[in-house]
Amino acid sequence: QRRVRGAMRGYLWVGEKSPVFGYTWQRAWCALKSGMIVIQIPDKGEQRVNLKLCQVKSDAFNIARAFCFTLFSPVKPLILQAQSSQEKENWVMTIHKAIANAIHEIDTKHTIPDNSNSGRDSKTRIKDNIIPLSVLRELQEVPGNMICADCGKKKPTWASLNLGVLICIECSGIHRGLGVHLSQVRSLTLDALSNEQIELLKSVGNAAANKVYEAELNEEKSLTNHVEKKRSLS
Repeated sequence: QRRVRGAMRGYLWVGEKSPVFGYTWQRAWCALKSGMIVIQIPDKGEQRVNLKLCQVKSDAFNIARAFCFTLFSPVKPLILQAQSSQEKENWVMTIHKAIANAIHEIDTKHTIPDNSNSGRDSKTRIKDNIIPLSVLRELQEVPGNMICADCGKKKPTWASLNLGVLICIECSGIHRGLGVHLSQVRSLTLDALSNEQIELLKSVGNAAANKVYEAELNEEKSLTNHVEKKRSLS
């Protein structure tokens, strides 16, 4: 395990769920750098995961092995195992920071300069950078995005950038309370979003995200099932 200027690399065990044998484990070389984690498994090639759309959790559900943690991505959760408790803490802490830095980098690139003496010019410039209604409609047409990813309320107008989901204004307050290291909240009607941020939201969507985050929930407890029941009663 090595850390150099915010980057980190070393060997981790990667767990893959098998329908027959539970989890199978393979040793992989992992490198964390420039907002990406690169995982190299012998005979399986290289896997690159963009940390802008990920969350890391310092444990792994229903895994008996020690020193495991979970990296949630829009594709699937990755179960990773370190060789010691200290190594696990180092990986989780560094990934947390890398996720926050990746999101902050997008925001910094898209900061609207305010070097004009005219208040009117400044307001016009900000208004021009707010996403148009047509783009908002495109985002809401992504599978699952017509309802809030958390509570099921119709036509959400807020987003969690790093989770890639749309949420309602009530749930956005809860997300803000979680902290920016867990959820980067923005308004789709009040905040200026970069093209990269919009593309990130289009590439995930509520339906795909909830398949990952609700993967360990049974049907009775899943948000999708809860919303469908609520609709049938209304």
